[in-house]
Amino acid sequence: MGMKFVTQALSVRSRRSVITKILLAAAGVIVLIFAGFGLFNDTLQRNAKRDEVRDYMTGVGQSEVNIVTNWFEARMLLIEALSERIAKQPEVTPEFFDLKTLTSNFSATYFGVEADGAFNMWPPADLPEGYDPRVRPWYKDAVTKGGPVITAPYQDASTGNLIVTAATPVKTGGTLSGVVGGDFDITTLANMLASSNMSGLGYVFVADSQGTILVHPDSNMISKPLSELFPNEPVKVSAEPQYASSVNGDRIVQFVPVTGLPVDWQIGLSVDRNAAFASLTSFRYSALFATVIATVLMLAILGTLFQTLLARPLASVTSSMAQIAEGDLETPVLGLERNDEIGSIANAVEVFKTNGKEQRRLEAERATEQEAKHRRAATVDQLLGGFNQEIRSVLETVSNATEELERTARELAQTSEQSSTDAESAARTTGDTAANVRSVAAASEELTSSIAEIARRVEEQAGISERASNAA
Repeated sequence: MGMKFVTQALSVRSRRSVITKILLAAAGVIVLIFAGFGLFNDTLQRNAKRDEVRDYMTGVGQSEVNIVTNWFEARMLLIEALSERIAKQPEVTPEFFDLKTLTSNFSATYFGVEADGAFNMWPPADLPEGYDPRVRPWYKDAVTKGGPVITAPYQDASTGNLIVTAATPVKTGGTLSGVVGGDFDITTLANMLASSNMSGLGYVFVADSQGTILVHPDSNMISKPLSELFPNEPVKVSAEPQYASSVNGDRIVQFVPVTGLPVDWQIGLSVDRNAAFASLTSFRYSALFATVIATVLMLAILGTLFQTLLARPLASVTSSMAQIAEGDLETPVLGLERNDEIGSIANAVEVFKTNGKEQRRLEAERATEQEAKHRRAATVDQLLGGFNQEIRSVLETVSNATEELERTARELAQTSEQSSTDAESAARTTGDTAANVRSVAAASEELTSSIAEIARRVEEQAGISERASNAA
């Protein structure tokens, strides 16, 4: 039963434990290999995608910078040309600005006079009472800088709309005569930037270097800090891509500085992170699917190979071992001709079978010897029984002779006593008594001889008994 249990345990472990562990280990190795390859490739793809997104955003941002720069430069040239005309004009009236070139590019053009604060504007508009252009930001910035300026978006005093002003000082003979300016409706700039939706990935906005939003598709965000647009993570004005969360989800934010204009503006680009990395996500799913398919195929192939090369040969060997353990020492052991581990196991089982046969032969010999010993013991017991019977007979004879001797001795004693008592009377019959004494002496002599013979036979039987005991 013990050998049968060992055989069954070996069979179960061979088929279920070892092969299963090997397959699981192989699956683990395959998964680790594919996971490592996938992780390495994913890292490369992610870095490449980040570089691609950064380059794409930089390219789009630079393109928007060029568009904005060109758009502003054309109008700045008009303002500068207008400044030169005003410097040569002895008197300026609002109608001076009623030119198609100006009205088609500006929502309003105007000139503030330094001397008295007069303000000439086309088209005419109602201004607040006491309006003085010299205290307006656009006027002060142009005077302070001494050259062209573009203001941040502000609320127009006449219309209440958010506008941007391009202004430049007017000098006559080196003396400041005033400042000429033109207003841009910020809606025009916002629509121009909104036309670039970055292939549906995001939007473009404008902010200054302090992080104040100047232009945004959502007009409610204008003049707001970046912290309100991205409340979860701090976003800085930087040329490097930043990953942040907003009300519109996860975003990638990058800034490109506006160059060639008298402004400190940044073109901001906000891209949907999930959409930008959609191809990477698709690649990850594809890699995961490929890993699963490859793992299943490898396990199927390995399972077939293990079944053919390991499980079946082991099953045949363990079956032979089970039959041998049950006592069938004539069952053939398959796989003896193999030169691998299975062949080694089969040869070990063959040795086990050969040893079983030898053990069975030795057990048969021991049974034969045991039977012979039993027969010898029975013979010895029979001899001892006969010997004991003979000894009892001899002892009875000795006992009888001894009793006869004692009886004779008593008679002799009585006779001797009677003889002593009747000495005197015996004297008369001395001759008769002497004859009787000689007869008694002869009888005593014969008794002594009998006793010696009995002692010799007892000693001989004791020797036989000792030899028999030794033989037993």
